[in-house]
Amino acid sequence: MTHLDDMALKRFKTNRRLWFAVSLVLFLLPWFVGYIGKSADEMHAAGLFIVAIHHPEVIFLIFGLALMFAIPALAVGWVIHCLIVLVVDFIRERTRNAV
Repeated sequence: MTHLDDMALKRFKTNRRLWFAVSLVLFLLPWFVGYIGKSADEMHAAGLFIVAIHHPEVIFLIFGLALMFAIPALAVGWVIHCLIVLVVDFIRERTRNAV
């Protein structure tokens, strides 16, 4: 029996609702934080939806911003989700062993 046989890898379950919730917050936050545009025409990224009513070509900019916000939100959301799952599992394990 080797040393590796003694070590069992623990499998953590993905909490998809938690991952979605964290990623959704990380996705929506940039739409309302910070301004885009020149100093006289600054607006939040969410304001582009109002501009798109009169200028349909802005839809491509909205799509590009959605991709720029979504990809990092999903990646960072996954990491935050993993950390939360690890901490919650660690706490549950300690309380289970303490009782």
